[in-house]
Amino acid sequence: MPRRWEREQAIARKFMENVRADLGFGLAGIRGDIVLSSKYSGGLRDVFGIYIIYPADFLHALTEEGFVDHAPTYPSVYLKSHRDVWVQRIDGHILSDWSLCLYVPGEADINFRQVNSLERLLEVVKTFLVLERIYQRRIQREPETGIEAKWPGPERSHGLGGYVEAIRDRGGISDTDLCICGSGLRFARCHKQRLQAHEAKKSEAA
Repeated sequence: MPRRWEREQAIARKFMENVRADLGFGLAGIRGDIVLSSKYSGGLRDVFGIYIIYPADFLHALTEEGFVDHAPTYPSVYLKSHRDVWVQRIDGHILSDWSLCLYVPGEADINFRQVNSLERLLEVVKTFLVLERIYQRRIQREPETGIEAKWPGPERSHGLGGYVEAIRDRGGISDTDLCICGSGLRFARCHKQRLQAHEAKKSEAA
């Protein structure tokens, strides 16, 4: 999908600096820097290196011509910078491989079949980094304040548990509704069976 891939890169350049696209061997990715400034630091710039990795056949699967009867998973976002200064905690939503646990796509109003989905994704990433920076500063102050750092924004459980929570909070989901994962597919053709199996497994464990 050359045209969609070109658009993805154009959107990335709108939001990031030093953008570089990787394409080949079944992998598509976009690297770049997101720059944040803070009025509390005299406008000092903070540069975050980000790597967005698309799952195999992601763009092809989102076309009408290449429609497949399963949902492509959404792109993963990895933090490439700050690994030497930030602390990994599960409550901070940075996982062990430095991927960012950002959101439930449906709650963030992202439909990856839409051509502007990367724009919305990068807006979410930017908000996440603002919250993570606040969280990391709270961690740094823990020794002197004795107050455990708390995540400053909304949160969901990681993985499928977050999908289940989001569906419950919206009062349920019908088979014909768009799936909460942001694939643009109807729920019945997407995550319905996986979420049912997830809940059944939890019930058995209980």
